[in-house]
Amino acid sequence: MIIFNSNRLSKRIADARKAKNMTQMELADRLGVSYQAVSNWERSQSMPDIDKYATLAEVLGISINDLLGSESGEQTIQKIQDPEAPLPIETVIDAAPVMKPKQVEEKIGHHPITLHQLKEIAPYLSDETLIEMLRALDSSPDFVEELPGIAPYLDEDDLEEFIQDKLLNQLPDSLPTLIKLAPFRDEDANGETFSQLWADSRFSQKQLQELLPFVDTDAIYDTLMSHRITDFKSLTTFAPFLDDDQVDDLFDRVADKYPEQLDTLKSLAPFVDSENIVDYLRDRLPEIHDAEVRNNTFHAFLPFIDDDDLLGLFDR
Repeated sequence: MIIFNSNRLSKRIADARKAKNMTQMELADRLGVSYQAVSNWERSQSMPDIDKYATLAEVLGISINDLLGSESGEQTIQKIQDPEAPLPIETVIDAAPVMKPKQVEEKIGHHPITLHQLKEIAPYLSDETLIEMLRALDSSPDFVEELPGIAPYLDEDDLEEFIQDKLLNQLPDSLPTLIKLAPFRDEDANGETFSQLWADSRFSQKQLQELLPFVDTDAIYDTLMSHRITDFKSLTTFAPFLDDDQVDDLFDRVADKYPEQLDTLKSLAPFVDSENIVDYLRDRLPEIHDAEVRNNTFHAFLPFIDDDDLLGLFDR
């Protein structure tokens, strides 16, 4: 049974306070905490720290066990406050939100711990303890699978160390994990990875799309302009992550290097400067000898041309 249940505890605090005919402010004054703290307890927004339960129960006129709704509540709190008393790891995980970081670290020192358990307790550990324990578990078979759950609590440099040592050498299998870790990495690191994977024939452009929100615009642009484009259907998804000038350059590159990719150029047109489209049509239309094809090509781009630019197309 979970001992430190915020929903159950909030109701017991509120019910006991009302039974004593006390306001939240009065209870806060008796406990030496703010009114907001009591309000948060009763709304399940937070729970009292571990050293408040005995006083809270006394002020409310109930036992600690009744307060927590658990026959082992008082004994558990006593063990938490005794540095030498061991606690089951499941209880430590349950109680961690109300424990001080030093208490959590003392208790987990009594147990071997799995990566899944470390993930549950990571928010309550110091940076030094977390990285030390994670390094001790980095040879576990589920390390790659569990790392994204721990990543939010790691320093960027420490996370990058694990990515370089444990993930990049397991590609392509580790790509899903690498994508999950992207929000926690530096933009430059994501950009370097993006460029490397783009040049790797084991990965498709479509597979890399999930990295785009976490990659610097210049890194995306440099990759698109310096590597061969193989998947034109997915190219449009890159346009929203480029600035206006970069999209224009990409449009020009496709038009110059891959002129047969008319559908790709059409799909890029909504992101391209009107004047740039006119320049393309001015060069391209005379090369199309079939009148129907020429007419269809013109009308495909027409919605994306400003009136002034359109007049300029016919003036020359």
